[in-house]
Amino acid sequence: QRKRDALKSSEEGAEEDAPDLPEVDIEDVDVFAVENVTDIGSGEPLFSCFGYEDWALLGIRFELQLLLLSFKRDLGDPERTTFHESHLPYYYNKYFRKQLNLKFFGADKILDLIDLVKDTIELKDDGMLECILAEDTPHCSILRLTEAHRRERQRRLDAGDETAALNFNKAALAVQPQAHVRQALVQAQQRPRFPAPGGVIRPGGHPMAQYGVQKRPFMPAPGSVFQPVKRPAYGAVLGGFSRSSHDVAR
Repeated sequence: QRKRDALKSSEEGAEEDAPDLPEVDIEDVDVFAVENVTDIGSGEPLFSCFGYEDWALLGIRFELQLLLLSFKRDLGDPERTTFHESHLPYYYNKYFRKQLNLKFFGADKILDLIDLVKDTIELKDDGMLECILAEDTPHCSILRLTEAHRRERQRRLDAGDETAALNFNKAALAVQPQAHVRQALVQAQQRPRFPAPGGVIRPGGHPMAQYGVQKRPFMPAPGSVFQPVKRPAYGAVLGGFSRSSHDVAR
């Protein structure tokens, strides 16, 4: 009983010592003015209203920014600092070892995906990609951009603009094979196959004799001397002679 009373009194003291946090409406908070993105002043993080679409857009913003900055640094050519938008799937797979799944983002082409993250990546008139953010941009700034995009999208939906809705496809992630698996399947399909005479090809390119097909008899080459190997008779010692009928009679 004493332990229970002591525990109860300690809990009451902790509640009295805890400061009363003010109630803050997250929609009224300036995303670029708040100092701590994990606490807007009421103990609530700035990303408390994120859905899975917002987390996916946050991730693709990070990846595209990192891809373009890494490409520029790895190439080290001041005359070639970026690449064409048609090469984005190739370099995305090259750097991240996975396919760029446009279907998941509800996009039919690269331009549709860039339009979702146009605050991070810009598409030039000549089709070249450019990262808007600087190399030393803190990670929390990308989170702020994602929250600002979520609020703008929500305001458009509240105003009756149905085109602002995101149509992400979660099922597209489940059916997409990994990059190395897809490459192995393509190589297996392109592997040459050599069937055996009178045989069929089984998957993988290895010949397999067809059931019921007889083997071709051995035919010596024209002009060659062919002597069949003599086998010892039954009961004879290996390397000796067989017993004749005269020896058997004796």
